[in-house]
Amino acid sequence: MAVAVVVVAVSAVVSASASAASWRVGGEELVGSASLASAMSMTERVIWEYGTVSLECGGVELKGASIVGPSGGSIEHMVFTGCEVYGSGGCFLKSATIESKPLSVAAALGGKSPEDALVLKPVSGKVFAEFQVGGVEGCLFAGVNQLKGKAMLVLPRGREELAEQEVLIRTTASSEEFKWNEGFVAFTGGVKAKLASGKAWSFH
Repeated sequence: MAVAVVVVAVSAVVSASASAASWRVGGEELVGSASLASAMSMTERVIWEYGTVSLECGGVELKGASIVGPSGGSIEHMVFTGCEVYGSGGCFLKSATIESKPLSVAAALGGKSPEDALVLKPVSGKVFAEFQVGGVEGCLFAGVNQLKGKAMLVLPRGREELAEQEVLIRTTASSEEFKWNEGFVAFTGGVKAKLASGKAWSFH
């Protein structure tokens, strides 16, 4: 009985600790919101991989993005630039820029310290972004294409107070969280994000 009481007490402490995790700016728990800078530096190309076909983008910008205490956030639009389709049998993008729908951001402590987790998903519906594909006869992706679902990300150094946080997109096809039209895809990439204020920030 005593052991059971101790286990329950420890579980309660761990649970409370996890629920208390929050964004911090300048060492202080974030109350309200803090805007993210629109410019992001790339550490990895953004790639949606669907079998032998890939959609790749060389840049990412944010429009109207902010983190919101205690553990949320929002992005009016995530803009992927320098995009191209590879291995698609004569398909091409009609625009090198792909703009997301409005997205919500939810942060949680990662299962493997110190990787904190982020989830990006559409505020409404399932469509993350749409783009137009053109091509010669035989192009299987011609017309309007949709990226659908939610993206799983990690903050490798999220518990450290840093002016620039690396954010890694780590959504696998096997997780069945993200689709290109009706096929599950891997969604990967890496960026470094800053607050518009330039202050150090963290999540823990």
